Amino acid sequence: MKINPIYIIALFGVMICILISCNPGGKGVHEEKTNAENPIAWEDNTPKVMVAAHRGDWIHAPENSLKGFRHCIEAGVDIIETDVQISKDGVPVILHDTTLNRTTDGDGAVREFNLVQLKRFRLKDATGILTDERIPTLEETMLLTKGKTFVYLDKSKGKIDKILPVLEKTGTLSQSMFVLDYSYDEAQKQFGDYLDQVIFVPVISDKTIKPESYVKEYMDKLRPKAFQFRIADETSPVWKLVKMVSSDSRAFIAATWSHHSAGHDDYVSRKNPELGWGWLMDKGVSIIETNHPDDLQKYIKGKSLHE
Repeated sequence: MKINPIYIIALFGVMICILISCNPGGKGVHEEKTNAENPIAWEDNTPKVMVAAHRGDWIHAPENSLKGFRHCIEAGVDIIETDVQISKDGVPVILHDTTLNRTTDGDGAVREFNLVQLKRFRLKDATGILTDERIPTLEETMLLTKGKTFVYLDKSKGKIDKILPVLEKTGTLSQSMFVLDYSYDEAQKQFGDYLDQVIFVPVISDKTIKPESYVKEYMDKLRPKAFQFRIADETSPVWKLVKMVSSDSRAFIAATWSHHSAGHDDYVSRKNPELGWGWLMDKGVSIIETNHPDDLQKYIKGKSLHE
């Protein structure tokens, strides 16, 4: 049967119209799918001051538990700080200590137990009372937080090769933070092609050799979204670098530790937030890690620095 060429041309035109309507703006299908699965982005989801919750909401839920992470998500916390350990069978799990004793009803080193065994242990709350919460895996944590909040994976040094495959599998590379005192060359060696896919945060402290050169190299080669500062004294010359990076990046300080925040820590902030968190913000700090995310959120919202 002979087919009229006009019908073929018309059919081809219809197909083109369908493709354009399904993919407006000419974006790739993979790009659109990725954005839909993980919509969180540093650029369009960052208030003037970001709140990082130390070990999840550990005061109101077991430390590093899925329950605590859910609380953080519901409260609108920007970053959840948590810790990674590796089980005997090579599975990344979420626990601060290398041993089970302090935060679970288990006894011994995490690395001595496989995942099935670790899942039998129950987590304790802040008062030491056992709960029904279990040790989460990194995969469970990333799936829970996917597209909802950034996750700072502490205790990651020496475990990068075990962590990255989980982040790739769960599609959460772009919301995962690594805060490490690596030189640029070491960071490139450890992360390879993943370095510009994750949020890599270099660390600057009073002990950093040639800190200006350290910052300049990172800004020239990576342009990190943030630098973490660990400054023990108000008179440290490192404070001038906080202002320096703030124009193109973010300055991050953990107010959980007095020796990282020049004494303007959570303890001071709970009594007088202007002398603690407020002092840090006046210095140019725009990411603050805290044990009291609810209180910090209320304080900075009162200053119209958090949406």
